[in-house]
Amino acid sequence: MLLDASGRAVKIGKELGRGGEGAVFEVLGGTDVVAKIYHRAVDATKQKKLAVMAELKTPPLLEIAAWPVDTLYRKDGALVGILL
Repeated sequence: MLLDASGRAVKIGKELGRGGEGAVFEVLGGTDVVAKIYHRAVDATKQKKLAVMAELKTPPLLEIAAWPVDTLYRKDGALVGILL
């Protein structure tokens, strides 16, 4: 189980695709987002970038782009992915 930036549980389902940076999974619970889980540890600079991108989301941007809407963490607090 993963947690979003607010500490809410996020359950991921089956893998939908895989690339060089990470894998994309369905999010269980009828949401309209997917979870991208990175293959490797995310460095501090990229963690900050992803958090800021999620904060800057707007409805018009989300209509045209696969944009981060939240960050995903393990229970130990390590950022491991994003919701988009």
